[in-house]
Amino acid sequence: MKFTFNTEEILSKLRLNREEHIKIVKEAQKGMRIQWRAMLTKALTALDDGGPVETFLNLQIPPNHTKDFDRAIQMFEMTTDKEVRLDEASFQMFVRNQWHWQRQFLATNSAYSESALSLHNQEED
Repeated sequence: MKFTFNTEEILSKLRLNREEHIKIVKEAQKGMRIQWRAMLTKALTALDDGGPVETFLNLQIPPNHTKDFDRAIQMFEMTTDKEVRLDEASFQMFVRNQWHWQRQFLATNSAYSESALSLHNQEED
C-alpha cells in the first residue's frame, strides 16, 4: 500500500535526519581517534619499558552513510511533484530514519559516540 506525502515535508525530515547522521559520524570519528591514541600510547609505553607489546590494535572504522541521504534528498529536490507516493519501507527510511543499515550503524558507532549509544539503547528498549 502506498500513501501520498508532501514532498517538502519529506525533504525537511530527510535533511534533519542527515544532520543527525553527520553529527554521530563526526562524534564517532573523534572518539575512534581518542581510542586509537590511547591504545598506541599504551603500546609505545610498553615498548619503551621493554614489556610485552600488544601488536594487534583493532578498532572498527565508524560507518558513514551520508551518501544515502544525499541521494534521497537529490531525488526529492529534482521531482516536480508537490506530493509523492511512498510505500511503508520508504517512509520508514526517509521519514522515520530507520534504514536497513541503521542498527549496525548505531551498534558500531556507539563504541565511540554518546549520541549513537543513546539511540542504540532506545532501539533495544
